[in-house]
Amino acid sequence: LAICLVAVIPLLLIPRLASAYVVYFLTLAFIYSIRTIGYNIVYGYTGVLNFFWGGGFLIGAYSSALLTLYLNIPVWICMVLGALITMGIGVAICAFSLRISEPNLWMTTWLFAWLAKLIISNEAEITGGPMGLKNIPPPEPILGINFTSLCRLLEIQF
Repeated sequence: LAICLVAVIPLLLIPRLASAYVVYFLTLAFIYSIRTIGYNIVYGYTGVLNFFWGGGFLIGAYSSALLTLYLNIPVWICMVLGALITMGIGVAICAFSLRISEPNLWMTTWLFAWLAKLIISNEAEITGGPMGLKNIPPPEPILGINFTSLCRLLEIQF
């Protein structure tokens, strides 16, 4: 517990003490480190190279943002729903590609990730196309942490 507190307390202080650029850079670094850990787990332990991670991030982020924007569901619930939607699509792709050999699996998972990007970036009426989504409501405060000011610090526009 003490090790966790020693690691978490500096992370909570960074947005208050560092410049906006440093906070933005560290946020991207943490996001990419999560993706790298996922690649390490899947490829390192199973030896199966899967390129759907990018598409999964894309589907999860856009599905949670679209649920928040169009159905007015709270952001925290939409994050869980976005993860469940991504999991469901991942399970469907897994069932589809269960008997594919390794090089074909690489191409199949890359194709699904590329199709997800292509559909979301070209569907301008729903997803905003290449300009992205606008006016997504900020997350509700938890434990006294106001995420609206933190998101403004990270230059995330609502």
